[in-house]
Amino acid sequence: MVGIENTGDYQEQNVNVKLVIHQNAPAKSIIREAKIPEIFNNTTKEVFFKGPFAPTTMITPVQITVSVAPVPGEASIANNTRAYEVRFTY
Repeated sequence: MVGIENTGDYQEQNVNVKLVIHQNAPAKSIIREAKIPEIFNNTTKEVFFKGPFAPTTMITPVQITVSVAPVPGEASIANNTRAYEVRFTY
């Protein structure tokens, strides 16, 4: 799960969100995508990404990147992508 915040002035619809779990080789990276049907301004929506994820690849900390596609009229996309180091637990 990731939290996506709409810091803009307007309600947005059909916002595309992408999660990349980086592995040792780029071709093995895990990519998941989701869509937020509606998010009001100054609110946060939780986006859940489902596996399957192989437990053996998630034992050590990994880098993830979360990206939100630009919405119509968005002037700055500087805050649309974030990278984190995470450790998954089961």
